[in-house]
Amino acid sequence: MKSLSILLVLVLNFTSLFAEESSSISKVFIHKAGKDNLYVLQLKDGNAYDYMRYTNKRVYHDFGIFSIHRGKIIFESRNRKHGFNSVGGKTYFISKKGLFKTKIKSILGKDAALEISDNVIYMNSWDFNPITGKSAADLEAEKLSKNNSTTAEQRNAQMMAFTKTFYLNEADVYANSYKAMLEKSYCGPGNYKTIINNAMVEWNYDTTRSTLESDFGTVIHESTHTFNGSTYMVIPEITIPVVATGAYHSCEFKKIVPVDASKNIFRYDTYVGDSSVVSANVSGIYGLMDEFSAYENGTRADVLAAKTALAKGDTVLARKFLSQAQGTYFAYYEFNLFIAWYLHYGKMNHMDLYKETMANNNLRLTYTLIDQEFASTLVDLKKTGVLAGEGKNFLNYSESQYVAYPKQLLVKEQSYLNDFAIKGANEKNYLTYLK
Repeated sequence: MKSLSILLVLVLNFTSLFAEESSSISKVFIHKAGKDNLYVLQLKDGNAYDYMRYTNKRVYHDFGIFSIHRGKIIFESRNRKHGFNSVGGKTYFISKKGLFKTKIKSILGKDAALEISDNVIYMNSWDFNPITGKSAADLEAEKLSKNNSTTAEQRNAQMMAFTKTFYLNEADVYANSYKAMLEKSYCGPGNYKTIINNAMVEWNYDTTRSTLESDFGTVIHESTHTFNGSTYMVIPEITIPVVATGAYHSCEFKKIVPVDASKNIFRYDTYVGDSSVVSANVSGIYGLMDEFSAYENGTRADVLAAKTALAKGDTVLARKFLSQAQGTYFAYYEFNLFIAWYLHYGKMNHMDLYKETMANNNLRLTYTLIDQEFASTLVDLKKTGVLAGEGKNFLNYSESQYVAYPKQLLVKEQSYLNDFAIKGANEKNYLTYLK
């Protein structure tokens, strides 16, 4: 439903706020079983571990959590398909020199099963192979560059296919309910453009794991747009068919909007400003609902992924997902306000369109359910942030800078949303309200 697919990047004060932690690795242990056979164990903050076997051709990976008690370290694998003899389910004795199979060997410091190492080459992401010096993305790029028979356009298409596979796997592991939607409605890097400092920027074909992980919520957001059309997605399990009626450009409602709104509402100009070309403006209420759906699902998917990462013992990855959600969650207040203004101005100046909108039962049901799901996601975001060690106040900056203003204005406009929402409808009984 969008006339132009874009990603709005938060580039102001979010740069330092969402800065990624450079490393979560606290200790590294290695064992060389031959020239082309290397084992690496990374112990991470939050009691997570990655254990890899590297050869000159393959990377085997296991992950899970560990605990240390009275000189013993116990490993619990969270990966059933690691495909090699891992540390999962085993107990070792730990000392300053390494991990040992017996207490005596630990005391003597002899015959370590894995020796401690401070070599930075073993502190990369698990898919970086120290033997070859390359990551999975490096190998893919190298493979494509060596294929002289392919054109630049074909190589770019292959990189996009590689990226799609990554996000399908990411959804499968961390936010499984979104995998089927991605399979049918995928919209990833290369399919949308990024706005940085008011300029459109093309994808740079960066397929490093860190970069791709940082765009997970965005891919869900953009793929939701691809899915939405004659049907809106509330969550993957709930979709509502909607027949569009007449609409006016959202930018018209500026006549009832405070003069400082465009400066104090982060997404105002992009979505409802006079020069906006996206459907939130040109398609009125239907475009606004499309964005409401996309922001709700992108934020929700990030929170679900963070919860899964925590369950796997990967606190740093969980924080990365939460960082994405922290940059999008306040769209809940912005789009509620935009929708309220649209209804308010429509009732005052486009009564025929307003009546059509209010008579559109399924559109109103869509709003009702998205609003409920988004509100629930915000509660979940705060709880998950605390569990990830972000603290109770980790949203305070966003709340003061991006939430307070639209939230204050919503008090005056709330009655229009109350009239628009279908009273009594929720995710459990919505089918009885569906027309």
